[in-house]
Amino acid sequence: METVLYEVSNVPNGFNHEKNGESVQYTDNKDVSDQGDTEDSVKIFSGILQKDPIDITFDNITYNASLGFRKGKKEILHGLHGRFPPGQLIAIMGPSGAGKSTLLDVLSGYRITGIGGTVYTNGTERNLNSFRKLSCYITQDNRLQELLTVWENMLIVADLKLGSHVSFHTKEKIIIEILETLGLEETTETRAERLSGGQKKRLSIALELIDNPLIMFLDEPTTGLDSSSCSQCVKLLRQLARQGRTIICTIHQPSASLFQLFDLVYVLSEGNCLYQGTTQNLIPFLDAAYLPCPQYHNPADFVIELACGEYGEDKMQTLVLATNNGRNYQWFDKPESLPSLQKLKETHKTLNEKKNNSHLQSTSQWNQFKVLLRRGFIKSKRDVTLTYMRIIVNISVGLLFGVLYWQAGNHGGKVLDNYNLIFSVLMHQMMSPMMLMVLTFPNEMCVLTKEHFNRWYSLKMYYTSLCLVDVPISVFCCIVFSIIMYWMTGQPLEWNRFTMFTVLSMLIVFVAQSFGLMIGAVFNVVNGTFMGPCLSVPMMMFAGFGVTLRDLPSYLRWGSYISYLRYGLEGMVGAIYGLDTNSVLNSKKTFKIKFLKNVECVKTDNVNYKQVPFGISFENINFSVSLGFRKGMKKVLHHINGSFCSGQFIAIVGPSGAGKTTLLDILSGYQIRGVNGTIYNNNIVRNAQEFRKYSSYITHDNHLQPLLTVWENMSVVADLKLGLQISQENKDITIKDILATLSLDTSANTQACYLSGGQQKRLAIALELIDNPLVMFFDEPTTGLDSSSSGQCLRLLQKLSKEGKTIICTIHQASANILQLFDEIYILGEGRCLYHGTALNVLEFLNSINIMCPMYNNPVDYVIELASSENKNENISLMTNKIENGKCNKWVQQSKPSASIVEEHSTDPSSETYKRASLPHQFKILAARSLLNCKRDRKMLYMRILANVIISLLYSILYWQIGDHGGKVRNNYNLLFCVLIHHMTTTMMLGILSISSEISIITNEYFNKRYSLKMYFAASTICEMPILIFCCLLFTAIVYPTTGQPMELHRVTMFTIISLQIVLVSQSLGIVIGSVFNVMNGTFVGFALSASLVLLAGIGEDLKNIPIIIYWIGKSCFTKYGLEGIVNSIYGYDREILSCPDELYCHYKYPQKFLKDIMIHVDVFWIDVILDILAVTFSENFVEGVIYLQNKLSSSSSTVYDVKIINYVPANWTVDSIIVIIDFIVNQLIQQNLDEIVKIHVLLCMDSMTEKIQIELKNMSVLMSIVLI
Repeated sequence: METVLYEVSNVPNGFNHEKNGESVQYTDNKDVSDQGDTEDSVKIFSGILQKDPIDITFDNITYNASLGFRKGKKEILHGLHGRFPPGQLIAIMGPSGAGKSTLLDVLSGYRITGIGGTVYTNGTERNLNSFRKLSCYITQDNRLQELLTVWENMLIVADLKLGSHVSFHTKEKIIIEILETLGLEETTETRAERLSGGQKKRLSIALELIDNPLIMFLDEPTTGLDSSSCSQCVKLLRQLARQGRTIICTIHQPSASLFQLFDLVYVLSEGNCLYQGTTQNLIPFLDAAYLPCPQYHNPADFVIELACGEYGEDKMQTLVLATNNGRNYQWFDKPESLPSLQKLKETHKTLNEKKNNSHLQSTSQWNQFKVLLRRGFIKSKRDVTLTYMRIIVNISVGLLFGVLYWQAGNHGGKVLDNYNLIFSVLMHQMMSPMMLMVLTFPNEMCVLTKEHFNRWYSLKMYYTSLCLVDVPISVFCCIVFSIIMYWMTGQPLEWNRFTMFTVLSMLIVFVAQSFGLMIGAVFNVVNGTFMGPCLSVPMMMFAGFGVTLRDLPSYLRWGSYISYLRYGLEGMVGAIYGLDTNSVLNSKKTFKIKFLKNVECVKTDNVNYKQVPFGISFENINFSVSLGFRKGMKKVLHHINGSFCSGQFIAIVGPSGAGKTTLLDILSGYQIRGVNGTIYNNNIVRNAQEFRKYSSYITHDNHLQPLLTVWENMSVVADLKLGLQISQENKDITIKDILATLSLDTSANTQACYLSGGQQKRLAIALELIDNPLVMFFDEPTTGLDSSSSGQCLRLLQKLSKEGKTIICTIHQASANILQLFDEIYILGEGRCLYHGTALNVLEFLNSINIMCPMYNNPVDYVIELASSENKNENISLMTNKIENGKCNKWVQQSKPSASIVEEHSTDPSSETYKRASLPHQFKILAARSLLNCKRDRKMLYMRILANVIISLLYSILYWQIGDHGGKVRNNYNLLFCVLIHHMTTTMMLGILSISSEISIITNEYFNKRYSLKMYFAASTICEMPILIFCCLLFTAIVYPTTGQPMELHRVTMFTIISLQIVLVSQSLGIVIGSVFNVMNGTFVGFALSASLVLLAGIGEDLKNIPIIIYWIGKSCFTKYGLEGIVNSIYGYDREILSCPDELYCHYKYPQKFLKDIMIHVDVFWIDVILDILAVTFSENFVEGVIYLQNKLSSSSSTVYDVKIINYVPANWTVDSIIVIIDFIVNQLIQQNLDEIVKIHVLLCMDSMTEKIQIELKNMSVLMSIVLI
């Protein structure tokens, strides 16, 4: 009997097996140092079926990615070869763009198109369907059900993966053993959303271990974890590999100790293999290639540097040839023991023969449905905020309908009002559930994708359970809404009618949910929010409300058959007025309306930058953060000290939670509340306000104007920062010098959105160099950059520091070569200083406290590991005492900045600051920038124009030539109301989406004092006007003549003016909402507010008959005056008698009669215009105050402790700041009390026009004084 040997460490006996007379044995290949794994740590989880380990081999793997239409393809992977034996923890390494994730996707089966080559499993060509049943893919982001506890997550996955044939006791035993192995036994009752990053990662792994996958693929498993959590995660993966699994993961810049935990490493560079073998053999391999790794240099960092081409392209080719692009197995441990593919194929049964085994199949669809339904109900029960919000919204809207249409259902004179109510109910039942799904389902898509790819369940069962889970709360909300609205509005109290009405409401809700689910599955939140209402417009138009079905053109009647709102409207109207009712409606009027029949329910000249030496020192700095109400304070920084000399490049490093960003915020003046201690600038106690003038803070996010080119970004900032004191010629020279220094001169005409990550980072730096700051602070400047880009960025900062600037930045997991670029390293641990000095002196410092750094470890990384180890308290205390918590400067090497393009002299730094641009000049610059952004954003521009054209054409077809028809006045009134809704909703939602996406850029620019908020909003509003006016005029030019409105110049002018006013007010309202809420919440609030504004417009209802509070709110609603103005422009001002060609009796032959019936104030058009102008002014001033407080007095950048206050208040406020604060307070009072605004709105209820104007002018003087502030 022939024996095939595999070298696998600590494989349990259960994995030794005999096949076809041949024995496959797994022997230990690790030395004594690797025998630390205990017996418990490598045992197979009891109850889990043991399976044959799988060897993965791939041959000549290529991958071609499409570059776009007519742009051809690009080869990412170039004929890769390799082998991953079972029982090994394998790391795929390489710089960004090397092809790590692509290779992982190809091997896992996640990517199947554009691939060449062959993947073998146990010597047999892989069958993808069978392979996916034995493997799992864990993404770098933790896609968990965050409302479920750890135990609930595990139990649900056990039910899905193991099925009903495994007993509950066995499942419990498996879960307990997995959680104990992964160190999660103490968190079983903790919700996933409350777990730490490391615990979430371990839970993601635990979920996939339920059915004992033989192969595990992990994409960047250490992303977002601190050093301690990274070590725990990788040790766990190594332990799982010892159980016979093949575990393959991508990894980026591991520390030396982390790197040594991997068994095999596969290094990629530009789609080629540089090395394949054990981690222990990497250094001998490099020595054999005459590329020895330096001492005290992490081998992982060194091989990445080689892969980036930092030592030359020829070195990369040398390594590719040495490994034969992955064919060379000599650097494996005992490569002669690897069985050939033919032996593996003869020994193992193919996976294709196993595809019908019961343990390889998922559970039945019925069991999937039951489990997913149970999970859905738990999530629905836990998400109380959304549940309460839905209930409150339905109760509130129901009450609002009830108040506005009080007892209209049994009133013969208010049948049309009741018809409007029914359609409003229909719109509420459609929009609320549809937008709820549009906003919530896209957030579930990433979880759904992961779970479905790993074969937890079928998509049919997921969607079925998802819809059924929402049925109870939807039914409850629908019944509550119907009861409130039905009784208050006086609908017929007959059980059959109420039942029919409620059932139809529920059906509309369910259809709308499905419609929203479809939109949410196709689009993201932002696009779905825009597309949802747009796709709903045809449904509303063909429902039969705006235009009766008999008046639809014959070639469009098919649209009514696909509109579910049509059937809903028919059913609801039939439930209220149908069923052969013979009862006479109560009415004070004498004429009879055959309602059902009519409805048819079927400047200096030189830029001489002089660099003033500027040092920063700090003593006894303490900082505490509040943990919440009654939870006390947590101390983040503990009496730390330090001194940073002028012209030095300083790195603040440390593990996560050490206080790096907090210290940077304090030194920059970004954080001052809760801070104790003293900060000196050039040995003088710092004045925070003055310090801001010659310093800059650059966050790790690149807040750029993406549509502007590099040169345009620089020119705008130069004009804002340098003002008119520098000539344009000298500004251009300055910009060219900066771009050349930062190697951006060749990209001067490239838009910022097309720059690479490294180029965007350099552009962010260049923008702040315009006014030559003396001190620059950077928060994680290498975040998101690969090794090459990180090196380029930091070498640039080093060059700037040599010019005399003091540059301080936080850094995370830097290689030894990167750390050598810094003049000083300041290491923090638990809020205390562990070391302050040069990178070269770290070894000497460690030796002074009797700590020896391993030969191939980065000394700085080793200090951080000591601060994160099990004995961290002892290590931190030892190092803190030695460095005297930052007071000791023994290991700091003082150096003087070299001369450069900047001159060095000793003067007061404040004398070197430039005067910023004046307010008018700021407005001019910002207006030019806004116009350029509007011109470049062609996609949105075309979308807005196209939407206006399509909707206007739809209105034209549906309401063709009805404007002069006396028998279709009601239809024309509906058209005017639809025009109002279109102008309001489209511009308001665009305002919400645009300001929400701009908030981060405004925050960055305003914090760095580039401009005044007043000028920003003035410029952005005025520059938006041309496109708003164009779209409005285009819409009017199509709708007005085609619908037969009176072609009189004064009426066309009035109609256009009031339309423009509605657009401007709606845009301002959208900006207000977008400045207060994020995109998702703003969209929800925007639609809820729109519903209220539509109701308060007073369509079909006399506002005098409603409660006084609602009455005054209605009188302050701009939609009321917009509707009033539009209707007056068409039917007011003594319009002539309307034609009635096809009617024997024309009730609204005289337009004045119609205006009287709908209670529209006659001939008050210009007062409506004035009131809308005031609404625009109020909105703009209000949003300015909101943005000011959000950016000036709101969230801090300290994300570790989730502090919510920016804590920046200048010592002496400028006049502009005081004015904005007063402006905000006044606007808050206006919003709360509405006193002065109501005084103006109430004028419309007075009889005498003269008296109206007199009182209006009196109150205008009061309001204008507020506006001027």
